[in-house]
Amino acid sequence: MTSSGKTKSFKLKSLILVILFLSLAGVLGAYLMNRTKTENIMDVAQSINKDASLSIKKVHHTATKNGLKQWDLTAETADFYEDRNEIQFHQINIIFFLKNGDGVTLTAKHGTLNTETNNIDISGDIVAVSENGTLETEKLQYLDKRHIIVGNTPVKLMGNTFSISANRMTLDLVTERTQFEEKIKGMFSEGLK
Repeated sequence: MTSSGKTKSFKLKSLILVILFLSLAGVLGAYLMNRTKTENIMDVAQSINKDASLSIKKVHHTATKNGLKQWDLTAETADFYEDRNEIQFHQINIIFFLKNGDGVTLTAKHGTLNTETNNIDISGDIVAVSENGTLETEKLQYLDKRHIIVGNTPVKLMGNTFSISANRMTLDLVTERTQFEEKIKGMFSEGLK
């Protein structure tokens, strides 16, 4: 074989090796990209509730009545159960609007909205804040028709000059009146906090 034949053979072998190397790199790259996509799909699939009709992340919902905002809800996740007419929210933040336009901002671990009545059962490390003070409890219920919040578990309300605890409480969002019942304890003072 002549030197020019060896050179052509060497160039051809080099070209085949380069093509083979690029093909192998392409296959490996495609495998790694699809593997990453599959892992992401599995992460999303694990966060979806299989029993729910629909599961959504990062939810925002505003309820209005006669053109006025009643409440505004955001949540990390929501699971809609069509057969039960309910939506279960997780890591929620709700602003309940008062007649004067101010709001009571409430955070909690869970909330369940009845889609027929618009009533909401709220539970887990509840903290409600308004200009008058901060309320802490474990369970509350919002009753839409009456636009009230009811607490049938121990509640504690703290403000700058007062602290009240009771076993039950009702907050009327229209009249802005709060009623405490059962084992009521209170302390009033100037500059209590």
